[in-house]
Amino acid sequence: MVVPRVFISSTYYDLRHVRNAINEFIEFIGFQPVLSEQFDVFYEHGKSAQKSCLDEIKKCDMYILIIGTRYGTTFPNDSLSITHREYREAVQAKLPIFAFVDKYVYDDYRIYCQNKNNLDVESSKIKYSNVREIEVFQFISEVENRETDNALICFDQISEIKDYLRKQLAKMFKEKALQPLVEIEEVAEIDMEEYQNFVNNVNIVGIPSIKISDIQNNDSFLELLKSRADSIDDLGTDIRISIGGSIVNIGKEIISLLSEQYQQMKGGD
Repeated sequence: MVVPRVFISSTYYDLRHVRNAINEFIEFIGFQPVLSEQFDVFYEHGKSAQKSCLDEIKKCDMYILIIGTRYGTTFPNDSLSITHREYREAVQAKLPIFAFVDKYVYDDYRIYCQNKNNLDVESSKIKYSNVREIEVFQFISEVENRETDNALICFDQISEIKDYLRKQLAKMFKEKALQPLVEIEEVAEIDMEEYQNFVNNVNIVGIPSIKISDIQNNDSFLELLKSRADSIDDLGTDIRISIGGSIVNIGKEIISLLSEQYQQMKGGD
């Protein structure tokens, strides 16, 4: 059975208790957690451990980021920590990202933001209660300053992470579950008799059957042909169309008539 794979990313030593708890929660809801310390990453022969870890993110369906007091170790020849690099890989892969930050770390971050541009304060001498590495603040800033998917949730108790994930995943899957209903409503807008007449006509001129989804996804008949055809060539009065290895020549007048029928079927003028 294929289940959603969820990559859990954080520093280990300061957050291992959080990682363990989230791992159990992900398993409890029937998903597959992916953690490096659980040997869930496939270290492919011929690749570095770092590359294998980043490639594993691309095979996942969701990404959970947890930021704590430490920035963490870096990949060889890289200025970013492993967690930071994993986050950027998840962004690049366009995964749904759920990001969390320790509440007390975020309190330090606020102090950092208030003073980083203050010329009367030497930033390097500021002592924070929880954070020792300024890179943690820069990481938080990167997450928060993205144009999209920039929610960063503060937590004090692990239960707060679980509650947030439970609600967000429920909403996500509710939206996915409703999508087929929307598609059915869209299909109903096309008159089935008109659709069948149109399909019969395009079959007569040598064009393979066209699905309702093809019609919904293209504004015009020519646009639909371009999306389906391997090539379209203008021969003057005719148009040569290559579809799936078959070639048909169709007069432009026929194309015009089919285009009119197409627009009427879609509810156009």
